[in-house]
Amino acid sequence: AAKDIAVDDMKGWAQRIRDGFGANVTNAGTGGAAFSNCRLSREKATVWHQIFRQIHRFEGEYDYILLEGGGNDAAVGAPVGEMSDSFDPETFDLSTYAGGFEMLLHNVVKKFGDTAAIGYMSVYKMPLAPRFADTAPYFVMGEKICKKWGIEYLDLYNTFELDTEKYTWNGKEG
Repeated sequence: AAKDIAVDDMKGWAQRIRDGFGANVTNAGTGGAAFSNCRLSREKATVWHQIFRQIHRFEGEYDYILLEGGGNDAAVGAPVGEMSDSFDPETFDLSTYAGGFEMLLHNVVKKFGDTAAIGYMSVYKMPLAPRFADTAPYFVMGEKICKKWGIEYLDLYNTFELDTEKYTWNGKEG
């Protein structure tokens, strides 16, 4: 369940933002979650492993919502898919990265678009992790989708390479 994370439990971008800006932060990440429905057939998967389904759990006002994802879609080989030519959620193919990402943006914009700035951050390159070797097509599509929806986009994939041996839990991937 989503919760305000205690300082000792906070990891990743939420901790960096809290520490760097002194912000109050809610880390709503669910490990293993994806934009598409590609993870729902896995053992121990829940509907929370499809990111767009998590949005309804959050109440209140936020100043900024930072979305990050797509790596798990790429890791299991979910189809990249195509961006819909409309904003109608009935046209989003949830079996693809593109359709799941558009559904996430639809839900976030609908619920928080009047009160919060919304941004998306792509996953950085992880050269030592073979299952993340060719994630570029996902983030090319992600940038197109962000432009369609008017969402700010931070391209870590093409602008940042993490030293995975030094900064990740297993020396290969985040």
